[in-house]
Amino acid sequence: MFKNKSKGFTIIELIVAIAIIAVLAAIVLAGVNQYDKRARDARRIADIKQLQKALQIYYSENGRYPDDDNDCSGWDIGNQTWNFFSNGVLNGIINNPPEDPIATGCGPGLSKGFWYIKVNTGSYAGCYTNPPNLPGSPFYLLGITNSTFETITGVYPGSPSLDPALNSCLAVSIKNSFQWLTGAYE
Repeated sequence: MFKNKSKGFTIIELIVAIAIIAVLAAIVLAGVNQYDKRARDARRIADIKQLQKALQIYYSENGRYPDDDNDCSGWDIGNQTWNFFSNGVLNGIINNPPEDPIATGCGPGLSKGFWYIKVNTGSYAGCYTNPPNLPGSPFYLLGITNSTFETITGVYPGSPSLDPALNSCLAVSIKNSFQWLTGAYE
């Protein structure tokens, strides 16, 4: 009188359940990947602010900013292959200079990360270090190059401003090469 129905899933029900699980997993993984990118961007900002403070401390102790090592096209870069200030210049202020968490190398397509240059004499990008053109002293630039941030396009909101004299003389092409840029005359 009663039919014995076996309990279990049909093949269609199993396929639907697996598909639902796969869609949910893809959504979760995409969200986790976005959080990783945001975390790396936040680390970049914290690290560059730490470098900026270290430069100010160095200046207050020595009356000048540290010279660069000209690692990459006249600039020092801080990423996983190159790291400015690894020469010990800032020891005692910052013993382990931060590196960009992803960017590596120096050259086309690889030159992302933190960049530093100190110009002692002459001019750079239209900013002179000799009177009567501008204040007549050396200056530094510290920044994060374009395409380094993973979740932000354009200038980073809250990027510090340059020394007003530097801002007025730096070539637009230099300023447009960075998402975060600061600098000052000595």
